[in-house]
Amino acid sequence: MQIDFKVGWLTADNASNNNTTAVALRKAWEAEGHKWDPAEWRIMCLEHAIHLRAKHFVEDIAPTVSSKVLKKVRDAFKKARSSDGEDLDLEVLNEELGGLEGVDVAEDAGDGDEEEFDVADAVRKALALVTQIRKSSQACAYFCKTCKEVNVPLLQLLLWIQTWWASLYDFLDCMLEMRKAVDRFTRLADGAEEVPVLNGKNYSNFTLTCEDWSRLVLMHEVLREPAEAHQSFSSGAHTTLWRAIPILEYLQESWETMAKAGKFAEIKTSIEAGLANMGKWYTTV
Repeated sequence: MQIDFKVGWLTADNASNNNTTAVALRKAWEAEGHKWDPAEWRIMCLEHAIHLRAKHFVEDIAPTVSSKVLKKVRDAFKKARSSDGEDLDLEVLNEELGGLEGVDVAEDAGDGDEEEFDVADAVRKALALVTQIRKSSQACAYFCKTCKEVNVPLLQLLLWIQTWWASLYDFLDCMLEMRKAVDRFTRLADGAEEVPVLNGKNYSNFTLTCEDWSRLVLMHEVLREPAEAHQSFSSGAHTTLWRAIPILEYLQESWETMAKAGKFAEIKTSIEAGLANMGKWYTTV
């Protein structure tokens, strides 16, 4: 028996090239007299759908690295430029750059190290503080001392890896766990002899207000849902396909409830961005 008679479902992530692959397989097998319908037998990766949902939420709410914005601008000009390179199609340019309106931009470190962030909003401020502490061994030592003084767990100071949404959840989880130490550090570090003076700024500039902490709590709460769903797929010793639809439905209902709640009004549009993407893949599943 040939292998093509044994082909059942094709499961892969939700990239469009996998849809193209499924169609190509159908054509190849139909030419040999076999029937295989990609619309019926192509199964979207449910875990990938969860990742995409969280990714859209993070991209909508978190600061964007400036290098990514510059790349989009360069690509837009390439598409809008005429074949002779002398004229620009303004309609094409406006269409390509339309998505950049209102983008929250963070400075790019440019040397492969941690990103530099302005002291502007809760996420940026928290990331900027951790970046500054990690740059100095003396500051790290003083932060460890601070953790012991306020009796909080001594955890690794994590940063957000921009290509991995779950790292933002881990970062928020770590920050909230060490909140007392973070507040004490920003209050006392500038006056501590063992901590080097920052160039042109103070650690107190990165103080997180009660409102800042509240925003971090909200983001953490929203991201907890996909993070726990991801764990439910990954930690099982046996097949977990039977959990897929209930988990997707629970995620959808949870975020829909959050989007309607006044508590999450400040990040409602970001939640809805994730919901829109989730709806796309949920109907496909």
